[in-house]
Amino acid sequence: MSSKKVINLIEEKVKEKVVNNSLKCVVAQKIAKDLGVTNKEVGKVINQLNIKLIDCQLGCF
Repeated sequence: MSSKKVINLIEEKVKEKVVNNSLKCVVAQKIAKDLGVTNKEVGKVINQLNIKLIDCQLGCF
């Protein structure tokens, strides 16, 4: 799968789970695991979408 398709898929999953422009860290980790990508890749997309990570687990993103 191309990197653009992966990014689009991550964006789609993040947007499905975001609440009040925030996303729990554990949810972001599950998205990464479910899609077979790194936490860092999901974190990058979250930052680009200006979504705030909450209830963070130190050092994950």
